[in-house]
Amino acid sequence: MVEDIVPGTIASSEKMNARFKAIEDIINLNLVTMYDYGTPAGMSKTFAHTNSPTTLTGVIYTAGVETWTYADGSKVEYLTKDGDDGTMETGRREYNTSGIMTQDLTYFPAVLGVDITGPKTIGKIWGNAYIAKKPDLSQYGAEVNMYSIIGIEDVTVPAGTFVACAKIFTTTGAYKNVAWYAEGVGMVKRIGVNGLMELQEYTP
Repeated sequence: MVEDIVPGTIASSEKMNARFKAIEDIINLNLVTMYDYGTPAGMSKTFAHTNSPTTLTGVIYTAGVETWTYADGSKVEYLTKDGDDGTMETGRREYNTSGIMTQDLTYFPAVLGVDITGPKTIGKIWGNAYIAKKPDLSQYGAEVNMYSIIGIEDVTVPAGTFVACAKIFTTTGAYKNVAWYAEGVGMVKRIGVNGLMELQEYTP
């Protein structure tokens, strides 16, 4: 039975404090001092798609490059690398069916998305924005990304069972997805406009 809280009374203050304490305890249970949302350097990962409305056939992550391959032989690379001036660079490269690069974009500032380290707390919200530029540094486009942790869950995929994964909801313009990130491994599952993507195997 839930008792009513009458504003302005001592009993009301005690009950309210008790509720706040209970909520605080729940939050603290889902808190890890430092949590790695990204894929560790040097790790290779292979994903598979199901129920995809596109012709996407698979995703492979290795050596800082995430490669999306399509049925017609074209591909897109999302890369994270050290720039010439020692700073981190991120970007996207697109290749046609003949393997010829048709687009080479660099993001300013570097966008690491959920590849950050920090507290794993339900309700945590953060975001970033970037400008995509061509090799001649002319502007190609801009995006704003928003992320929020909506749960802490165990996830089972072909690569295995991963405990206490951060369940993260992402919006990029009209694009939305939900993904699960395991500590020390990075993303293991994602559901979005490209269908269901699950980790098949990984090599530390």
